[in-house]
Parts: sequence; structure tokens; C-alpha cells
Amino acid sequence: ANTREETLARAYLDAEKKIPVYTERHTGFFQNGKLQTSNNDYFDLNGKKIAELNSDYTKSLMMPTYVFRDFRTGLVEGLRWQNGEYFVYRQKKGEPEEVKPLDNVENVFSCQGWHYYLIANLNQVKKSPIKMKLIFPSRLDYYSFRIRPIDTTQDMLKLRLEFDSWIIRLFTPHLDITYDKKKKKIV
Repeated sequence: ANTREETLARAYLDAEKKIPVYTERHTGFFQNGKLQTSNNDYFDLNGKKIAELNSDYTKSLMMPTYVFRDFRTGLVEGLRWQNGEYFVYRQKKGEPEEVKPLDNVENVFSCQGWHYYLIANLNQVKKSPIKMKLIFPSRLDYYSFRIRPIDTTQDMLKLRLEFDSWIIRLFTPHLDITYDKKKKKIV
């Protein structure tokens, strides 16, 4: 059976949620309960579509191929599977596409694959930190991250996603994510 699941979210610049930045509509398409594709549409505060992200999970839930388009800048980037190999790419407006094969895909996650991995492994993640490499098409590379539990209750698990390198952590922000353990969703 084919199903569709839609989620709306708003991103804020501040932790107090007083300065909204954009709205996101995430639509997942499932076949027999298994995620096949997803579409994310991003809108500015006036409701104008500013970007889109289209992902295909049929090859891998953790390494979906995808295309991200930023309509404000003309940037297109993503990950594709071609001739038995993953390629990361980016193309700035008016410039030729830059492409690089991924030599090592061990413990590498693309796009929203890390999120779906976490959902499937919340019990493991709540016990100890895990490390993963996340693809950054804008850099034609991946970076090592660690995800560690920072708070847990019976129903909720709060995780911190941060660069694995302590030097990079000094100069970059982290991302805190709270999951509902029963519903297996971000709160």
C-alpha cells in the first residue's frame, strides 16, 4: 500500500522562537511502510518558495540520492548514483557543474539519511555517542560528526549533533534535536 505523510515546520534564528526564518513542508512517500522518496519545500515568511529538496531512498535509507535547489541563489547540489558509484556535485548559477566521486562510503550519510538512521536506532543512541560522516555537497566532501545524548526522559531524547573535531567545534555551532521516542519523530 502506498501512503503519504506530510509535516510542516518552522525554523527560527533563536532558541526562544521569536525570530522566524522560513517554513518547511516535508512530504514522505511510502510503499508498504518503507520510505521511498521525500520532497521538502522551503518558503520564506511571505509564503514564496525559496528552495526545494527531492530525495530518493530506494537504494539506501542512510545514503539517499538527492537534488537541492536554492531558487534565491540558483545553487543546485546533491548526490547521485551513476555506474555503480556515488557522486557528490554542486553547480553555482552560471557556472559549470563540479562533480567528485565518493571514494569511501563507510559510515557516510547523505541528506536526511542521518535522521532516519537515528529514528531507527534511538535506543542505541541514548546509551552512548555515535560518529558518522555527513556529506556536504557545497564542499564536495564529507565531515565527521558525533551525536551524543544530552538529556533523556521516558518519552523524549535530546541529542546534540556537533563536529567530531574539537578544533572545529570551537568555531562552529551545534544542533540540538529532541525526539519523541514513542512516535519516533522530532519534537
